[in-house]
Amino acid sequence: MIRKTRETFCTAIGPTLLIGLVSLLPLFQAEAKPFRWSAESQTAAIEAATSTAEAATGRFAQANMLLELAQVLKEVGRADRVPGVLEKVRPLLTRVEFGEPYAVYGRGLVRQLVEAGEDEAAEHFVLQQDDKYQHDFRHDLGMARVDHDDLAGAERAASHVSKENQKATIWAAIAQKLCAADQQDKRRMGQSLARRLEGVSKAFTAERGKQYFGPALPSVKAIARCSGPAAAIAFANDNLPDVEIRHTLDGLASYFARSGQMELARELDPPLQPDNFDDLLREASRLIERRELAAARDLTLRAANMIDKSVSEDSSRSWEKERRRQALFSFLVKQHSYQDALALLPSPPHGGQRQYYIELIREASAQGLIREVPPQKDEATIAKVLPAAMACVEKGKEGDAQYLDYLASITMFLLEAEMLDLARIPYDVLKATMPDRRFASNGSVARAKVMMGDGVETCREYDEAGALTVDQPAWSALTLAIMMGDGDKTAPTHEELMSRLAVARKALPALAPGPRAIFLRCSIDALAQSGQTEAALMLLKELEVEPRDVLRSPRNIALQAIADAYHKSGDADAELAIAVKIDEPRSRWLILLRLLRLPVSQ
Repeated sequence: MIRKTRETFCTAIGPTLLIGLVSLLPLFQAEAKPFRWSAESQTAAIEAATSTAEAATGRFAQANMLLELAQVLKEVGRADRVPGVLEKVRPLLTRVEFGEPYAVYGRGLVRQLVEAGEDEAAEHFVLQQDDKYQHDFRHDLGMARVDHDDLAGAERAASHVSKENQKATIWAAIAQKLCAADQQDKRRMGQSLARRLEGVSKAFTAERGKQYFGPALPSVKAIARCSGPAAAIAFANDNLPDVEIRHTLDGLASYFARSGQMELARELDPPLQPDNFDDLLREASRLIERRELAAARDLTLRAANMIDKSVSEDSSRSWEKERRRQALFSFLVKQHSYQDALALLPSPPHGGQRQYYIELIREASAQGLIREVPPQKDEATIAKVLPAAMACVEKGKEGDAQYLDYLASITMFLLEAEMLDLARIPYDVLKATMPDRRFASNGSVARAKVMMGDGVETCREYDEAGALTVDQPAWSALTLAIMMGDGDKTAPTHEELMSRLAVARKALPALAPGPRAIFLRCSIDALAQSGQTEAALMLLKELEVEPRDVLRSPRNIALQAIADAYHKSGDADAELAIAVKIDEPRSRWLILLRLLRLPVSQ
């Protein structure tokens, strides 16, 4: 059996080797097919999504998923299927019982019902609930109605909310909505409501003290929108604790800047403290939100000069210096000011600087996750930085897992950016630092080898990957036993812990995915990312064996990677065929909704 699976694996890896050697084909472009998504395929996806929602754990999860499906069906012009979906929701809208996760799914269900146009059903669901849950549900009903432009309905919901802070949140949202209206009479109504809300909040604070600032907090935004920044600042100073004022006004200025109301944002800016490092970075962030880039750069350079200022030379405070350096480095990298960022790093490069180079290379290869400015590949900067990044691999520690992951991550960033020649630099260091060792169980290394087209090396590692399944680790049962006591007010006795441990052992399967399963999963993921879906499907067969329940997790992750590859290539029917094989409900659900949003081809 081992020999047969090895032949399958090496046959699948073979085409990747050719890509790595020839390097003439675009590594990350799967062969594009003419897009085709028929009405029949869409119907099949609707059926699969409906059954997936109905099989979800817990009625609130089922109801939320069905309502989300109804909303998507409306968006794509399949309103004919909406009544049938909503009919499945109604039996689920009953009273919340003790122990049900109402805070996670039940409250979200109210918003989903309003968004689906089922306001009457939402109110009926709220009225069924126990008194101790009523204020939460009524608050959610009111806020959902505000977002749905049903301000009269929101007022009715607010009038029945018992908690002052939740009531104030609804009234503040209504006031903002009215003050943003084009009609002058609505704006006057909003201003009147904001003044009334201000009076109620002041009275509440005067009676109970600033530490009870629940109603005052939502009021600030409404006052700023309806009565102007000066009134909001005065109200915050009078009714919020000192520690909350700065944070609240800061967040409010950012909110208005993101919504394009720059004048409001500028007037709400707290006074700049020029000798405060964190203050300078916050102000620079606000300037970037407003696209005032030159002024933002001036502030970041002033902050750079303050890294050492006011920080004690005592080693116990060295963490503060490093914190400032990390914060400023991240800030500059996200603005693509790479040379300014590199100037912050002391020479020579060392192992402690790995996170800096990882962050810079990720951003410069346009793989960063946070976008303050549009993504932009900068191959020249990466070429200059790579030698220093490689110097962070300390002599004598090359085989440590932390360095293997570091080198593999850089390799992957560059491959995903289609910088194959640059990717060879960290990859060659990776191979050179482990001449006599195999790291088949290291997922990031295995993925990098497959993506680099190193078929011979990867095939050799398959022999050393270990077992497909292993005995369940002892720590799994212990972790579950500890989680079973979550909420205990006192530590469990030895006897109680042993009893829970016995229950946990029985609950867990005897086996867990082994290193070979992890290796296969990572290899399939890499093949799929590089567009080699046929090769990925060949390897998938090695995870579609018994015990299937034990191999469920790596198999589902591999299937998701293949579905993503088909989505990228435009093969929607193949993506659907893979999606229905995924038996992890949430992953299958997201792929099915993604498919349903595709336009039907003519």
